[in-house]
Amino acid sequence: MKKMLFTLLAAVGVTTASAQQYEIKGSAPRGVLKVYLRNFEGNQVDSTLVADGAFTFKGNADGKLYAQVSADNGRKLYVVLDGNVQVDLATEKATGTAENDSLTAWGERLATPMNSLQAIQQQAQNMRREGTATEEAMRDLSAKYDEAMAQVMGGLKQMCTENMQMKFPALYLGFYGTYLENDVLLDLSEKNPAFLQVSLLNRLNKAIKGWKNQKVGADVLDFAMADTTGVERHLTEFVGKGKYVLVDFWASWCGPCRQEMPEVKKIYEQYKDKGFDIVGVSLDNNKKAWVGAINKMELPWHHISDLKGWQCEGAAVYGINAIPATILFGPDGKVVAAGLRAHELAEKLAEVLK
Repeated sequence: MKKMLFTLLAAVGVTTASAQQYEIKGSAPRGVLKVYLRNFEGNQVDSTLVADGAFTFKGNADGKLYAQVSADNGRKLYVVLDGNVQVDLATEKATGTAENDSLTAWGERLATPMNSLQAIQQQAQNMRREGTATEEAMRDLSAKYDEAMAQVMGGLKQMCTENMQMKFPALYLGFYGTYLENDVLLDLSEKNPAFLQVSLLNRLNKAIKGWKNQKVGADVLDFAMADTTGVERHLTEFVGKGKYVLVDFWASWCGPCRQEMPEVKKIYEQYKDKGFDIVGVSLDNNKKAWVGAINKMELPWHHISDLKGWQCEGAAVYGINAIPATILFGPDGKVVAAGLRAHELAEKLAEVLK
């Protein structure tokens, strides 16, 4: 949870298979002169003047499912474009259809922990700016963040399980989906809920597909990348050849990754002659930085990269969307464990390489 502290998932485009008509009738608080209709990414698609505190948008959704209604005073809310929608910008609520009624209801239920997350994020930024971000203060703040995030995640899980035939949960999962435990999302995907069918979650669905390849017992899936000398190497050159192999997804710019390396080096030296190996898969996009980090930290194992950063093809195969990330394969090429940090890796190897 902590490695995700103060990060947000970037939003992606949203489309559905068929277009439909919508009408948004809204009220605006005093002083608001103009209201904008934007797509999920925040790009303006329409605008209208407020007359006597009211405004209206009409149109064809053109395959879009979600939109943002925002006022010139900064107030905004998201709506589901599924018919006749009523919007109150003063309270930031959308009603009038089953999807929007549920969207608003769950927004109210999740408001307190979500507001806490935002407040903690702002507090951390202020402390860093003011130079008061001591280790103790940040540790206390991190604990508060974890507590608030756990409440949000609990609410999201309940929302998803209680609304399997609805599409509004995709709006929340678009922001917070990757914060849920992989097992929770894998279980949801197997039940084929309606909200996982919208393209807002294409990126999340791709990750879910990759996570299935990390499940214990899954066979290795091959990919090919160049090593530091430019020679193409296949993952299956190393995995499934009779050794336990740790595939370590990392990058030279990743602080937590580099912090783990000294301990990983100790583990490697302890077990390299007992049937253990490591393949480092870098999410760098700069070869000089990648090779420089390897040399500076003196990492003696295999290294490969396609230098595509977060578009790394190997990372996509296994649904890697945060680093450090690891997958431990057994001698037969099947997954033994995933997500091991250094101390957990040491415990697992002590268990299997006695």
